[in-house]
Amino acid sequence: MRRVVAQIIRLNPANDRQPIHHRRLPRQVEQELWRIFQEALAGKGVQVIARTLNEEGVPVFGAAKHWHRAYIVKLLDNPAVIGTLRPHILTHDEETGKQQRIPQDEVVGYYPAVVDTHVYQQVHDMRIGTPHPLRGKAASKETKNLFGGLGRELRRS
Repeated sequence: MRRVVAQIIRLNPANDRQPIHHRRLPRQVEQELWRIFQEALAGKGVQVIARTLNEEGVPVFGAAKHWHRAYIVKLLDNPAVIGTLRPHILTHDEETGKQQRIPQDEVVGYYPAVVDTHVYQQVHDMRIGTPHPLRGKAASKETKNLFGGLGRELRRS
């Protein structure tokens, strides 16, 4: 997504929070992003979405050769799809020698939105609502295993 966004945004050199040029994503990219969100709303898991895109030969947005589960997760969790920039400042800890990314205030409306905010929020709520929500063809069926769902109930308590 970062490479795609880099192709459509030109920043003001004096203020990196103020873009001076926006160009829409290519229509095919917008359609595939919308499709990924619709499939997630329908209850499909990220692995199934990635497999489907690969089977259909849908081109990947970045440099990868195939769609991967982790990339679908990044797209679903990235607020850039609703036009929001989530900037970070990179700091260096002298004691540990490690670099740390510190999140800053989000900038709403920074990018052109591709996905409706309501749809993004629904997918986000579904993904964080339960540790492992029921998905797939068995999601609407009754549990037949005596221990089915027991682990989920124990995690909630």
